Amino acid sequence: MQIHVNTVKDLSKELNLAESSVHVLSVALTHESALIARLDASVVKALLISLGAVGRSALDAAVIEWCLVDEGFSDQNQVDIQRPALTKRAVDGLLSRFDLVSATDIGPGFAKTNFADQQAFRFNLVSRFLGAVVLGSSFDAVRSLVKTAVRASHEEISSSIRQPKSCLQEITQRLFNAAPVYELVSTTGPDHDKVFLCRVTIARARSAEGSGRSLSAAQNQAALTIILTARLFQQAPDIVQKYSSTLIAKSKGRGMGSATLNPAPAAIRFADKLRPILDCQFMDSRHLAVALSLSNKDASNQYDTHFRHKMLGSALESVAFQLYAYRNVRHELIASEVAVWAHIEAAVRSPVNYAELYDQIELEKYIYGSQTEQHLSVDRKADVIKAISGAAFLSVGEFKKLFEWMERKVGSWLATYLSDLLTHPWKLQEPKALLQELMQATARFEVQYSTHVTGPAHEAVFQSVVTCNRIGEASKSYLGKGQASLKGTAEKYAARNSVIGLVPREKGNFAIASAIWKSCIENAIARKISLPRIGLTLHLRMFKSVRAYAELKALTSAFPELLPTLASPEFLSLAIRSASQANPFPIHLIRELTLRGIDYWTSIKPEDTANFSSQESTGWLDSFLRLSNRLKLPSAPASWPISEVDSADLTKLLRMNRLKVRVGKSVPIPSSLFAHTAALLESLDEVAQSSVDVSVQFTTRNEVQVTVIAVPATHFTSLQCAELISALDVQAFFLGTEVSMQETSDNILICPKSVFPTSSTPCTEVFFSILRGMYDNLREIQSLYRILHDLKNQMIALRSYARSASEDQGMKYQYFARMDGLQRELRDRKQALTAFFRTVEEDRGASCDLFKTFQEFASRELYSLPENIQLRLDTSIEPGRVQADADHLLSVLTNLTRNGVEAMAHGGDLSISAIYLRNDRQFLIQVTDTGTGIPEDKVKGLFTNLRSTKKGMGLGLATVNNIVSHYGGKVDVESRIGRGSKFTVVLPLEGAS
Repeated sequence: MQIHVNTVKDLSKELNLAESSVHVLSVALTHESALIARLDASVVKALLISLGAVGRSALDAAVIEWCLVDEGFSDQNQVDIQRPALTKRAVDGLLSRFDLVSATDIGPGFAKTNFADQQAFRFNLVSRFLGAVVLGSSFDAVRSLVKTAVRASHEEISSSIRQPKSCLQEITQRLFNAAPVYELVSTTGPDHDKVFLCRVTIARARSAEGSGRSLSAAQNQAALTIILTARLFQQAPDIVQKYSSTLIAKSKGRGMGSATLNPAPAAIRFADKLRPILDCQFMDSRHLAVALSLSNKDASNQYDTHFRHKMLGSALESVAFQLYAYRNVRHELIASEVAVWAHIEAAVRSPVNYAELYDQIELEKYIYGSQTEQHLSVDRKADVIKAISGAAFLSVGEFKKLFEWMERKVGSWLATYLSDLLTHPWKLQEPKALLQELMQATARFEVQYSTHVTGPAHEAVFQSVVTCNRIGEASKSYLGKGQASLKGTAEKYAARNSVIGLVPREKGNFAIASAIWKSCIENAIARKISLPRIGLTLHLRMFKSVRAYAELKALTSAFPELLPTLASPEFLSLAIRSASQANPFPIHLIRELTLRGIDYWTSIKPEDTANFSSQESTGWLDSFLRLSNRLKLPSAPASWPISEVDSADLTKLLRMNRLKVRVGKSVPIPSSLFAHTAALLESLDEVAQSSVDVSVQFTTRNEVQVTVIAVPATHFTSLQCAELISALDVQAFFLGTEVSMQETSDNILICPKSVFPTSSTPCTEVFFSILRGMYDNLREIQSLYRILHDLKNQMIALRSYARSASEDQGMKYQYFARMDGLQRELRDRKQALTAFFRTVEEDRGASCDLFKTFQEFASRELYSLPENIQLRLDTSIEPGRVQADADHLLSVLTNLTRNGVEAMAHGGDLSISAIYLRNDRQFLIQVTDTGTGIPEDKVKGLFTNLRSTKKGMGLGLATVNNIVSHYGGKVDVESRIGRGSKFTVVLPLEGAS
């Protein structure tokens, strides 16, 4: 079952989600069993994991808020007991209300899963659904949904029915004037452990089954099942209520409103002093006072302590973290593959980090309770920080404001900390597993742990030492050591220190590290496998070229003997292949947005001119611009040596519409920094809504400050700046620059900085060779950006014609005709665009049977040629496989054939030949026509220019070039005016390197 687009759109509108969230919601409603046939399976699976993490945190926080705030629970055991039941009620209620299972894309394998797996599916589905709601709306929307589901869920009544058989008896007597009929279906198991299966039938039509350890239990379960499935509780609610007890006993605790709290007067005084330091304007003093109260100081006065605030604050912080991580580091996590979300959260939200924050604020001055007489433990300090978060939320009752406050206070620290975690995978991944992976990658070394105990039995200290040796040799080399009160922890610390010691540095390394890294590289080259995800490869995959360069420099500085290996063509190929496995571009989002936009813009009638400037049209163009700009690559990767240009030339090259750019004094700067600054200014100009002043100052040879001056929030926002900087990340990767942003009340300061060295070394030559290789692998991305840019211009032209038609009534029909022509062209190009997207997205490992593919091609194209075309088909094809997807190969043949036919408008000969070149492990295709030929000046850009010599975008030959390059082949053309053209395509056979 496929997800119906309208279902997702309708659901998105019902939930009041942002337009850009339709794709995320459709992914949330996708089951893993349906990913097998998808081109973007790995990306979707990673997105499912992240959505599930966000949604689970949101669901848990909403349930805890219900327990503590709505029900007034004051005992942690009571909350822990009720949470599973409440969570199940929320899940069932949401599944029923939105019919989520029916809207989900489920593969055929799902039907074979057992009941437990299906229960897990239901929970995961709701978690991902709620994750999409958080991202498309807010956590506050999830709170409302969960509360409504908990209140409205029919299980609140049905699961508390005390006597289902008696209840069903009364219902059927009233509704059908007949008693239910029970029958024993089967019994299974030994005599001492039998399971009874019973069926109940009502009104001689509806039936349900139930099982139990006794006949009576089975009958009661069957009765309860039919009450639910036949929805009898809705037809006779009074009878059901008579046999029901309240599912959750009302707590005797008080609510958590400010007026109901009872903090100590001293705690309130402490809270009043602390509020200005926390810089949280909406913080209520009574809530903060409770958060600061550890215990009752005076037994005669029962003051509130911070238990409930801490529990709620911890749950809300989890939501805030998941939301922050999704927005800021999701793509890096997917690319690096170094950790799962739980590991990231555990590292960030560790008690140690909370304790450091506690000490920085000096909270011990404001704590109320008997425990303040002694130093608090790390865990107790963490509890206070969490309680303060809960107090902030309860003060305002709105998660959005809480998140904004938390992001403002700890956002910069969190960004730096997350970046550090992703840079050092041993801080996240299990160190022993990471060290083992590194040793296995060498194929020559093995690792051993030796542990001994010191100290008395009640204070034992385990000391672990890690060594390695070449396989088959006795001599061992020391790697690292660690100690702890537990053996496993000591080994973990020893493994972590060993990995840290093996990471390349200019100082502090030892001889064994050089041998290990050399073995890793040589083994990866020999076996054609990826390098371990540590250091250089990790940063290349995450598109952090600056860090990758630093890692390569450290490697060559620490181990100069590795330089010949690193400079070899084999290593360059290996590094490029290892890094190219991660795709930093949101191709699937752009594909969906593009094809949906074509459908929308071509569905508007030309005479409905206002719709071309509607809010929906403007929103689509804005989203399209932001996403397509992320594909924009520099004209070439930074090459060596770095050339310098005059900064004054910046104003000569730029063509600004809304930005008024002032450039400071002229200085020579690296061309890469110049290019990145120009791209940044052009992007700012595209999204500016009005005239904006921009000052550009080149503060040093390698740094520039771009200041956007006096920006009205309605015309240009810091969020737009941040999105643009993110969109230019890939450019920064290839140009060796970094960008930071600061916002003040008046200005937005953007600082591009060149971080590559200014002198040539063997290390830099190696690194730029890697960059150029990766850049070549992204040629189809460059073509796609140009296509989307051309498409954007067509949409803008449609809008311009519509505006002119509404303003000039005398010429409106001429404008309508132009609009109709543009719309027809867009419709014709949609299929070609779909094929083009596939060439960018699909796996290079695909292969197909040549004989079957040519049979399909012949039946589809060759027997429907115009009568004036004479076909000569010369193939020596036998069953065999070529390194290409069948649909891609069909697209190549079809585009070349149609190109030849269009070149022979008055008839001619079309020759198609296909032969194996077995000695070269290649397959050759030639398509020759006797048409008009191609001018010599047009041949060079034939496969990259978007405009063909005929009407249209010229996507056919660009698609051919992308497909062939995608699989490591090549395409050439020979042409003479008046004599015709010959296109030659060479593709590798399956298994060819």
